[in-house]
Amino acid sequence: MRLLLLLILTVVLSACGNGESDTGSSGGPSSESTNAGASTGVEVAGLRFVPAPQWQDLGASAMRKAQYRQAPVSGDTEPAELYVFHFGPDQGGSIEANIQRWLGQMSLPGGADPTGTADRSQFQVDGMPVHALSVAGTFAMPVGAPMARQTEPREGYRLIAAIVEGPEGPVFFKLTGPDATATAMGKQLDTLVRGVRKAR
Repeated sequence: MRLLLLLILTVVLSACGNGESDTGSSGGPSSESTNAGASTGVEVAGLRFVPAPQWQDLGASAMRKAQYRQAPVSGDTEPAELYVFHFGPDQGGSIEANIQRWLGQMSLPGGADPTGTADRSQFQVDGMPVHALSVAGTFAMPVGAPMARQTEPREGYRLIAAIVEGPEGPVFFKLTGPDATATAMGKQLDTLVRGVRKAR
């Protein structure tokens, strides 16, 4: 009888020890989830900012410190996306070089230079200079692997960007997408940038 009881106890303990927690994927954010950082803010290179709550948070990557997506507005079929870059102090090129490079990714009908139609402005947030750009036209969309990168033209697009001269070097915010959707996301980006503060 004692041997039988010991055998039963051993089987029960073994079953308990081998149990697995069935967490599945419900514990992580859904691919359709809105931005979890909207309530707490996001910190990048000594700056803190609050993304719009309706943006989809795409997470960071090797090159991008943060990236977000705005669903298409009525009339558009593609989303707009915002990428946040930081390369370190005195890295990533000059302010003007980046603005000219972004302008070079856009063109007007017939391939004309969009520089004359671009909306550029400067202001300050928390004592830091900000350089803003908005330009519409045909966007040279990068496609393919980085080592064999090519571009495809996307007509009716808008590029909106801001560079914040932060305490740890410039932080670049670059948004592209179909004109109406990018314009809608751009208004939210303007709110984000004007609310940027130095991380204390």
